[in-house]
Amino acid sequence: MLYLNNPAGVDSQDRRAFLDAVGQINQDKFDEVRDPEIETRISQYEMAYRMQTSVPELKDLSDEPDYIFDMYGPDAKKPGTFAYNCILARRMAERGVPFQQTVSSRMGSTRQSS
Repeated sequence: MLYLNNPAGVDSQDRRAFLDAVGQINQDKFDEVRDPEIETRISQYEMAYRMQTSVPELKDLSDEPDYIFDMYGPDAKKPGTFAYNCILARRMAERGVPFQQTVSSRMGSTRQSS
């Protein structure tokens, strides 16, 4: 999962204020020209923000019981392993994400689920 952290020197309040300002500029332009692509852009920025701010909670596996890690195998607690990525994909599915893609660099494979 890429681009989850704010740039250096930018906290979450600054980032939200920036996105609100960009959203207002886009809304003003939409009100002027009524181009539906602008509305699409606004909703895409908001969706990206929601996704980026929800991932830290998703990646926090501290609430997973030990038996879950046992089911996924010995590498389940190691970030970047296929087992760890499968746990994240399961957590995404539980939160309503319709498609997940897991990648394992050690195995050289990609798996998709829906």
